[in-house]
Amino acid sequence: MTQRPAGVGPTMFGPTSPASQNFEIALSIFRRALPDCGLKLVLPPPGPDSEHPQAAYASVWRRGEGRAACHDGRTVADALLSAMRAECERRRNRDLLADCTRCCGTGRYVAAGGVLTICDHRAAG
Repeated sequence: MTQRPAGVGPTMFGPTSPASQNFEIALSIFRRALPDCGLKLVLPPPGPDSEHPQAAYASVWRRGEGRAACHDGRTVADALLSAMRAECERRRNRDLLADCTRCCGTGRYVAAGGVLTICDHRAAG
């Protein structure tokens, strides 16, 4: 019978472990900050010359979206913060430009001749 390394076992990732508690705290913060969004975290396996992954990735998405931006970081926490920061910035920009009479904050409008055009937001604020 093989021995488990110290600290590895059912309690390492159990509901009361520090790792589980920290993860639950991070998810709780995410849910409060972006309640209408989903979250995808990717932690690739370590490289051949490393014990730890070199990067982590996080995506924030909303139901019905065709794609979501992927944000990276050296750790899962960095990737999660980067994704949340980008989503909050996107929402802030959307809210600032919502009063644009040309595009209503979408960034695009249909110009003369039915051409989809990128808005310069001169009509905002």
